[in-house]
Amino acid sequence: MEEVEANEKSLRDRQEELEAQLVAAPAATWIEAAEKASYLLGLFASTAIAQDPRRKLLIAKVLEDFARLLRPRVGIQSNRGRHLLPRREI
Repeated sequence: MEEVEANEKSLRDRQEELEAQLVAAPAATWIEAAEKASYLLGLFASTAIAQDPRRKLLIAKVLEDFARLLRPRVGIQSNRGRHLLPRREI
């Protein structure tokens, strides 16, 4: 039982640390913004209200959109190698 409680505390501590980092500065790229939004969607997905099949599908589709639109493409990169604009499908 103590091990479970220690693991839960460790998880809460890591989550608080991550959230502090996420609010520390605004996103500098679309990728960073999508990562923050994905984190929030993950939190929302674990709530009771998000268990509705329509919401589950919507969450999945938004995460798929992020993955598709933020795939690396040649030409539009910052000097850190991160893409500044989302990839657009034609």
